[in-house]
Amino acid sequence: MWLDRMPPSVSSADSGAALDMYRTMEDWRGITMTTETVPRFISEDPNRLEHWVDWYDTRLSRNPEPWPDIPKDELRTILRGWAE
Repeated sequence: MWLDRMPPSVSSADSGAALDMYRTMEDWRGITMTTETVPRFISEDPNRLEHWVDWYDTRLSRNPEPWPDIPKDELRTILRGWAE
């Protein structure tokens, strides 16, 4: 919506790059904000482990360097360890 409302004087703005940066910032914010609560969520309901594995995998895999490239099995092990 913001990009639709940009004035024509900013026509040189790269809307794709702006959206990519916004998504990257939102992913980083989301990971940072949930890191404290995810161990408790998984401990309370171990069936939610796969949801959080998928959630982290999506955010880490769609962002370029310097984000870590963690295989899904390793990510599952890490999150399981957080909850123990």
